[in-house]
Amino acid sequence: MDPRLSRSASLTPANRPKHEPAASDVTPTSVDGSTTAIPRGSRRLSRRSALGLLGAAGATGLLAACGGGGGAATPKAETKPPEATKPVGTGSPPPATPVATSPSASPAAGASPAAKPAGSPSPATSPAASPSPAAAAPAGASPAAAAPAVVPGPVTVAGFPARSLRIMAPAAPGGGWDSTSRAIQQALQDEKLAAQSVEVYNRPGAGGTIGLAELINQTRGDGHTVMTMGLVMTGAILTNKSPVNLDSVTPLARLTTEYEAIAVGTASPYQTLQDLVNAFKADARSIKWGGGSAGGTDHILVGLIAQAVGANPRDINYIAFSGGGELRPQVIGNQVSAGVSSYSEFKADVEAGQVRILALSGAARVAGTNAPTMREAGVNVELTNWRGMVGPPGMKDNERQAWSTMLSGMNASKTWRDTLQKQDWEDAFLVGDGFASFLKQEDERVGKVLRDIGLV
Repeated sequence: MDPRLSRSASLTPANRPKHEPAASDVTPTSVDGSTTAIPRGSRRLSRRSALGLLGAAGATGLLAACGGGGGAATPKAETKPPEATKPVGTGSPPPATPVATSPSASPAAGASPAAKPAGSPSPATSPAASPSPAAAAPAGASPAAAAPAVVPGPVTVAGFPARSLRIMAPAAPGGGWDSTSRAIQQALQDEKLAAQSVEVYNRPGAGGTIGLAELINQTRGDGHTVMTMGLVMTGAILTNKSPVNLDSVTPLARLTTEYEAIAVGTASPYQTLQDLVNAFKADARSIKWGGGSAGGTDHILVGLIAQAVGANPRDINYIAFSGGGELRPQVIGNQVSAGVSSYSEFKADVEAGQVRILALSGAARVAGTNAPTMREAGVNVELTNWRGMVGPPGMKDNERQAWSTMLSGMNASKTWRDTLQKQDWEDAFLVGDGFASFLKQEDERVGKVLRDIGLV
């Protein structure tokens, strides 16, 4: 925690139902419920939080995703062809003698996301504005790249997996990492890609760094446990002065990216983003922003808004929550002035008539919503949030190959494509060495942004 943060509040429990994916017809969905009873809550930052000044366009540009090439070739994966089942994914049927190949040996490591409806044009005064996934292919992927090879049947490589696979969501149930983890669980089982059952468990706290420390220190060399993570974690490692970082993990794949949303309860007095901004400019400390962990994507976005509208970032009153599941009731009940999180985390509340979206942080509107982009609403800011998956240090070659093959097959599958559409996630698939290069570059870029706005 930054020494300039003057006070914090203890974590408080929040009881919410878990969102379980549909059971697989191959193996039952297994969720380790005992591990979710960890206290969850919020941490309140000082009203004079440690944000400094930085031009909005410049800071936004520093967060533009960029990646490297594909990974080095690895041994072929052995597969068990399913009996009388459909091939995974879409397109032509698999060959008569199916052999799952390494994603690094396939035509491409990534796929270009589908375009969104056009939004407002980027202003000429933003030379460093980050490209939106809707407007350009994810870093490391070619716009013309083919989808990953179709992978038939449960994947095994040299005896792996030998027992249940475990996916750690390093945040409270109900948030983005949790929903992504459970979507992966469902796709791997429904598409019969996992040769063993798949479990999801939660380790919330400190922007994911508690879970990161557990992955590194307690599961070293065992690829049966992996972790969902993303942009938030890269910032939280710095702001929480974490003793562990992403240099120690085994990068597996970048999966998705999505827009951030500025949300309020339906009873909020703020009907538009301009209403909120006007109040923010008049008295920055009076506006309580709720979001994810300190230094994460949500916090950075609030800092960029302050810079863009002329408010003092050091006067931001930001309340950090362990996950979207804890933030959402605060937004619905108007306990915070506005909530900041990924759009998918508010979508169900919007559909239930409990929340209104004032603006989205992407370059284009999301189909099916009336929410404007932030630029359309008069705030010159653009930011997107990516998520991916990493394994513990010391993973064996066959473990890395099995996960690469499973995730490539999942990315090409109908179940996953349906999930992307349902959740309004963009496809940002990048596997192996390409993802490893991307992580290193993101770590440098996010670190620079946080230093420039005074958070580290």
